[in-house]
Amino acid sequence: MASKGIEDEVYFEKDLTVFPLEQFDLKFNRPDIVLARLGYADSTLLSAFHHAYLKRIKKLGFTEEMLKDDFHLPSIEIENLKFIPKQTSDSTINLELNMKDDKYLLDRVNVWINDVAIYGQLGVSLKEKNTKESKYTLTIQLAKGSNKIQVSVLNQSGAESYKETFEVNCTNGKLKNNLYLISIGAGDYLAEDYNLSYAAKDAKDIATLMKNSKVYNEVKTLTLINSEVKKEMLQSMNDFLANAGINDEVIVFFAGHGVLNEDLDYFLAMHDMDFENPDLKGLSYDDMENVLDGIKPLKKVLMIDACHSGEIDKEYIELANNTQQETGEVQFRSVGKALSPKLGLHNVSELTQSLFSDLRKGTGATVISAAGGMEFAMESSTLQNGLFTYCFIDGITSGKADLNGDGEIWLKEIQKYVQDQVYKKSEGQQKPTNRIENNTLNYRIW
Repeated sequence: MASKGIEDEVYFEKDLTVFPLEQFDLKFNRPDIVLARLGYADSTLLSAFHHAYLKRIKKLGFTEEMLKDDFHLPSIEIENLKFIPKQTSDSTINLELNMKDDKYLLDRVNVWINDVAIYGQLGVSLKEKNTKESKYTLTIQLAKGSNKIQVSVLNQSGAESYKETFEVNCTNGKLKNNLYLISIGAGDYLAEDYNLSYAAKDAKDIATLMKNSKVYNEVKTLTLINSEVKKEMLQSMNDFLANAGINDEVIVFFAGHGVLNEDLDYFLAMHDMDFENPDLKGLSYDDMENVLDGIKPLKKVLMIDACHSGEIDKEYIELANNTQQETGEVQFRSVGKALSPKLGLHNVSELTQSLFSDLRKGTGATVISAAGGMEFAMESSTLQNGLFTYCFIDGITSGKADLNGDGEIWLKEIQKYVQDQVYKKSEGQQKPTNRIENNTLNYRIW
């Protein structure tokens, strides 16, 4: 409930070693316990928070039992830490790691630079070593500027060591880097009843806009529209991003339908989608997010202009008939099933967004959703775009997204501008959310 940014001011200390809040996030980030002890919430809300907690640790391979007071942790030491310079012109550094566990076999090493998992969410596997102790040297590439480097080791019971954290400033790198933009618009479907008027135009307009940015040395684009939007495009996307360097920026944009299956899993609608069975040819959100996992660039954004693009909690919402109707010039980008909350006016996702500071890193990408999990995205014949896309383009072309008036538009500025404008123009019916946000990285896009 504290002000944003408080995590930079509060920390844990043990044996004269300082650990950031995120180090103990899994064990101590428990609003259900805090609210119960304060007496501020009823049993239904407390149950929802407890469920949200169990759900998030399950995603990370943990159970509540593993996180009790006698929780066993492996250890990791950077043996050459005192020899690593605080500033360097070299583009790489070596980490000499010494990892131990006196109880369980080691599973993997995780390495983050500026909260981005540089080896992906699965890290570097140690399973094949079949050992409780390992010395391992990793050569990691540095980004130009500040590099907050963190390493940890997991054992095969899913427990993570304390993170070792240090910073290196790298002076190596070009003055201007490239933008790799993947812009996807699915407006025409084999099931023609679900066609959208402006999704393909959204994708082309975003590509046209960003090509004019003077921030980058070169803007490389992969634009996929209508019949090109199929699950098979994932290979083209991966190939396109393969040449991007650590200092380059990546934006992946999708406009189209967001669809839920009966299990309330979220899919992006492809051109050949079977809207009654989205699992078959729909692109799962996880597959889309995985495109950004483990690629070289640290600066990466996923933008989704589709309905239900916020986080969905399967257990606390139920399927309901879609009662949204087209009103005048506004069309809702929604199909099939709508959602009905079991917790009054808010679902667990919205509660956790306002009260539950989730410090997980994920892929390290910032994910901006056009609408909350219980909402519908809109497109308008007056605006000639989806509302989210229109506000993004207008904020840049008008300069209004330059919130501090310094002649530059940075990621967090455009995030705030779009969120405020969409909410205002939709009269509160649509509110973009930061599904996941990298709080360490902020960078100029215009």
